Amino acid sequence: MKGFVRYVRDGGMYGSVQTGTGNPRARTSDSGPVGGSGSGTGSGINPRIEMGTGAGNGKGKKHHALLGAVHESTAQILHSFGILDPEFVDGRKGGDGLPERYSKWIFDLRGSFGEGVMGGEGVERLLNGGVGTGAGMGLRQGAQGARGKKFSIEDTLLPDGLVWGEVRERDYALVRSRTGIPRQDRTLRMLPSVAIYIAGQEKGAPVAWTFLGVDSSLTTLHVEEEYRGRGLAKRLALKVLREHLGWYVRQYMEGEEVEERWAHADVAISNAPSNGVCKSLGGYTEWADYWFRADLNALQDKADN
Repeated sequence: MKGFVRYVRDGGMYGSVQTGTGNPRARTSDSGPVGGSGSGTGSGINPRIEMGTGAGNGKGKKHHALLGAVHESTAQILHSFGILDPEFVDGRKGGDGLPERYSKWIFDLRGSFGEGVMGGEGVERLLNGGVGTGAGMGLRQGAQGARGKKFSIEDTLLPDGLVWGEVRERDYALVRSRTGIPRQDRTLRMLPSVAIYIAGQEKGAPVAWTFLGVDSSLTTLHVEEEYRGRGLAKRLALKVLREHLGWYVRQYMEGEEVEERWAHADVAISNAPSNGVCKSLGGYTEWADYWFRADLNALQDKADN
């Protein structure tokens, strides 16, 4: 634990937020991939770490790190150290002193989404109180779901009156206002995105959007309420994975033509619509993880003692 604390504090991560105007995909970022997607087993930390500062409480600025995709058993350990920021970005609680649990959805991209893999009904059972939620249990009780879903370019065609685009920097505040896990501008600049706009009003705000996270996960998928029920969320997921997942693969497989097989997403267990989208894509879920915000001032105190 002390080694991790010193790494966060002293490894060039404990500091002020930096911003830039260049293309962040062409350079390394301290908010980029810290580790792989992980298997969800064991207790090792597999975080996505994003640094930030906030208003202080009379002692100057507050420094915090957003830790994502943290396995259940690891989250329990970190929580016991008292480093969880009480002003966590997601106010919902799971009843055990930890933030809400997130389902880890996996998509097999072998020419189709969900071909020959288990469906994701475990989340539904958990929401209905049918599955225990103890640490280490995960969501391994998912039942057989839709298989062999074949998707084509036609599945990303939009209804009349809507057009594709990207999320623009001026819309970042809107994006943050619609999610329990807000990202900083510098992180959003780095992430590939797709957005949906009203035709002829492309200079206005998007009505739906999603990003591909720093670990290539489906991130911050949102559809404005008045546009829901039209299949837009599914189209967003398909388009961002089809058009941008290969960029991550090429970054780490220089000189090789490799077709990525797996994609993934973290979805709050209480978010029934997004869990439904993941299931409709043929995804499956076998474990849960946590997102929480660590108080770096508390981390520093722990390392110094």
